[in-house]
Amino acid sequence: MLAYAAQQIARGSGAAGPLQHLGALNLLRSYVAGGLQQRESSRSFSTGNDHRHSSLYITDTDGKVIGHTPLLIGLVNYFERHLPYVGYYAPVGGSANPEKGTHPMDNQLRLIHDAFELKYDLKSMFCVSEDEAVREVAAGKRGDLVDRIYAAFQGYKEMHDMVIVHGTSVGSGRFDAEIASAIAAPAVIACQAKDQSLNDIARKVMMKKVMLDDYKVPILGVCLNKLPVFDSNIMITQLKRKFSEAGIPFLGAFPEDKLLRGVRLDELLPALNAEFMFGSKVQLDQVSYCCWGWVMQHQKQSRRA
Repeated sequence: MLAYAAQQIARGSGAAGPLQHLGALNLLRSYVAGGLQQRESSRSFSTGNDHRHSSLYITDTDGKVIGHTPLLIGLVNYFERHLPYVGYYAPVGGSANPEKGTHPMDNQLRLIHDAFELKYDLKSMFCVSEDEAVREVAAGKRGDLVDRIYAAFQGYKEMHDMVIVHGTSVGSGRFDAEIASAIAAPAVIACQAKDQSLNDIARKVMMKKVMLDDYKVPILGVCLNKLPVFDSNIMITQLKRKFSEAGIPFLGAFPEDKLLRGVRLDELLPALNAEFMFGSKVQLDQVSYCCWGWVMQHQKQSRRA
């Protein structure tokens, strides 16, 4: 159900649902569509300043690496419908062995890898493990680490027309900006709105904007996650005004809804110390409650169509 909801956003579905009145990232899609139409042969998109890009950096205001799965899946899904080779990359991954690891980023990498049937090894989707990145930063080798990330990302990007880049929680928020600048990727600011006041959200977004501006990283806009449904219209109206005054486009919001926070079975098993006994282990990483099988079948049928 998680991926299905994200697909509806990426496709701009007109079906009624909790996402309909909260926006569908139309502005981001217009950036992408405009760039693709203007220069289709380049397989890149424009931020409106004549610079073409083949990657997009998702950075969280709190430096979190989890909680934005609908946005990430929706973006990969959307670009995949327009370009033949779309990838997902994490400069800093989870564990050194993501195939068997339990780090949240391991789960994220497996989910994207299996959901979109990527044909290469999981280890090619990230540069360094979180533990290694922490050690490098603590040892004062931050510049060397950025150089390694840049080199690894260039190799990965060569295989793709578009890459969605997942920000990191390592270091300060400026580390994300430094990486985005190094790989020349424009940024989308992602912000968790749950239990946050309007001023808290605005302050966090503005702080992230300052960091990105310091490294001259183009900002495509901001997307909110887990926005309370009961007062969403008021919050969106006021936040749009605040963001507009700061020159930041408002891309949309995901509501705080149980459909978008279903726990996958691969996350449930270690929490319960349970053993997997029957079924497909591929689907195990992808399932969100009971609906994922239908979603994937629907997605495959859509591709064949």
